[in-house]
Amino acid sequence: MNAECFVSRFHALRLCALIAALALLPASARAAATIVILNTDAPNVGFNDPTAAAPVGGNPGTTLGQQRLNAFQSAANIWGAQLNSVPTIVVDAAWAALTCNANAATLGSAGATQVFSSAIFPIPNTWYPVALANKLFGAQIDPTTPQIRARFNVNLGQPGCLTGVFFYLGLDNNHGTNVDLVAVLLHEFAHGLGFQSFVTQAGSFLGPPFQPSIFSQFEFDNTSGKFWPAMTDGERAASSINTRKVVWTGANVSSGVLSVLAPVLRREPIPLAARHAAGTGKCARARRHFLARSRK
Repeated sequence: MNAECFVSRFHALRLCALIAALALLPASARAAATIVILNTDAPNVGFNDPTAAAPVGGNPGTTLGQQRLNAFQSAANIWGAQLNSVPTIVVDAAWAALTCNANAATLGSAGATQVFSSAIFPIPNTWYPVALANKLFGAQIDPTTPQIRARFNVNLGQPGCLTGVFFYLGLDNNHGTNVDLVAVLLHEFAHGLGFQSFVTQAGSFLGPPFQPSIFSQFEFDNTSGKFWPAMTDGERAASSINTRKVVWTGANVSSGVLSVLAPVLRREPIPLAARHAAGTGKCARARRHFLARSRK
């Protein structure tokens, strides 16, 4: 179920502004959530890498592994400050050798580990990612399984893996020509929290029962004029590659999008002015706006 983040040397890092979408909820509706990073790396690997490292950009870690863990927890804390959930959200996190070559690389991926459907949830016959399902249920439905699984590229920057372009582990967005790890984490954690369609390449929903996710309930194709649940499998498959014609819409988006996501969104022409598609701003830019809002 993981959603991957991919970057090429010849293309700007393009990460959608969904990292800020949960901030569309009114401030009175938000409290806090605890997001815990569960280190599942082997000894001397990933978070456990003992290579000495000088503190950088507000990250006080003195080893490569500790700095990686600090960056993960920083992104988790940013999301946690924007959410309202009593059950703790646990991220099964590790570093692995992901697909890459000298000029392009998969940076990382994250996704919900489970989905649930219940009559107690706001919309029936709909899959809810486990973190959101737990929040609505008020307790851990499955206390033995982490809610999010995240894997990041341990080889990034090494020869043959987007050579020379490393993860920046500072917490101050001063990444220069490297890839801001916290920015990518904010994006990927959004997938794990529920910004996922759970649709196959053929356009079918996850099942059985074959039904939309809560995210897909609000996916709208401007070409066909249909929401994804109203489409056939073939129509959804075509819609999924209908570049810049698929938007995510709803009451919260329409009421709050301009104040939250304006710097990184392209506004649709009238009469679709209330529906907005993610623009091409870098995720680091979205992160700056997101951080500024979260501190208000």
